[in-house]
Amino acid sequence: MATIRVYTGGTGIGNHFPLSESVHLSLLQDGQMEAPLNDGYGMLFATSIILPDQTIAERLLKSPGFVPTSDGWGIVALRVDLEGVETDADSFAYWTTKDFVTFQNHGMVARSLVPEYDPQHPVTEAAISQAVCDSIRQRWLAEQTSEAPLFPLADGYADPVLRYWQQAWYFIATNDNTNAVGLYIRKASSMMDLFAPQTPEHCILARNDALDFVQTFWAPELHVINGRLTILLALGGKVWGPQCHMMFLKEGGDPTRAEDWETPVRVCLADGQPLTQKGITLDMTYVHAASGSYLVWSYREHIGEAKDTGSMLMIARVDEKTPWKLTSDPIVLSRPLFAWENRDRTINNEGPYPLYVSDDIYLTYSGGAAGGESYTIGYLKASSHADLTDPAAWYKSPMPVLHSLRVPNVYGPGHNAIFTDEHGNPWISYHAQRSPEDRIRRTGIHPIRFFPDGTPIFDLKQA
Repeated sequence: MATIRVYTGGTGIGNHFPLSESVHLSLLQDGQMEAPLNDGYGMLFATSIILPDQTIAERLLKSPGFVPTSDGWGIVALRVDLEGVETDADSFAYWTTKDFVTFQNHGMVARSLVPEYDPQHPVTEAAISQAVCDSIRQRWLAEQTSEAPLFPLADGYADPVLRYWQQAWYFIATNDNTNAVGLYIRKASSMMDLFAPQTPEHCILARNDALDFVQTFWAPELHVINGRLTILLALGGKVWGPQCHMMFLKEGGDPTRAEDWETPVRVCLADGQPLTQKGITLDMTYVHAASGSYLVWSYREHIGEAKDTGSMLMIARVDEKTPWKLTSDPIVLSRPLFAWENRDRTINNEGPYPLYVSDDIYLTYSGGAAGGESYTIGYLKASSHADLTDPAAWYKSPMPVLHSLRVPNVYGPGHNAIFTDEHGNPWISYHAQRSPEDRIRRTGIHPIRFFPDGTPIFDLKQA
């Protein structure tokens, strides 16, 4: 007989306190543990609290248990602070699931609505059918494919983006080797030739004191917008503070020639004012949906100060003919309220990038420390036909889909992009480290596969 167990306190890489104080699940057969789900990483996390000054008060979980529902299981837990003290006298954290593959987060619900849950004596095991057991094994316990990640491909290159455009391959990234000063691009006839020692690197945007392009040439992305090859990137001036810019390839231009690119323009609000006058903006991406065109970026106020808001994902509509100018007000799409997004003093929702699957958009993004083993990739999902500026249109994955336990010998994978090869097959690029102690950000890539239901597989498990 198969059962499933719920508990807190995961161990191993990526599970140190307080990240460990989340809901973990393990599959048991005949009372013996078969394996922890998600490679032993947490699966459900407490939702932290946004305080009046817009800072985030981190929250954890304890005493999780199962309660029955009409068509599956409920998972209930106490929400606590970092000292383990309960913070909600009248409510519990609550999720439901039909299959232990997808989970619905109901937030905090009144204790009277789940009378079956006793936090002093929670029910920690639940019987499951063979069909549910098989589904769990396929999604969470599948063996690794024989294919290894292509990692590391380029040492000292973070936020990597590959693109196949007009029968040529291009690679662009944040260049840690130049202290993120200058924008460099590579061109090759094949994907792997991008990383061959003999492949030249071309500076297409150098430091320019007159234009106040001085530092933080961060997270460049290659997109085709309204038929034009476009680079989205964050630039900073003499006073530190990266801000989102766009630069466009001139008609008939060569992407490897600096003179063939127009001068970067700062992305602005509908009234022509800058995106912000008080925070930083970075990691901008472009989303082309059935419902229109959008920009998504990361925004943060008071970075490194007591009132640090953490970085949050913002979204707004644009006209693809003038994509540097918003046509709607910016909306907060996501904030780092789960423990895996708020790690090592790095309160992050950053690096968004779209993956298009049929009529759905998976907006991948990163949380945790951008230069450490806690860096991870999660996603938000919405219909391509929905108004993407409506936060209710999005489903947010409760757990990361790529982390240090999911790809062999790759630590802290994050700040990804999605690209397709010459045959239309999707791949994911990211930066990561060789070990938990490594502090050099290195480029890696591997293919994306899909489960039978169309859900993307971001690691290298078998479908």
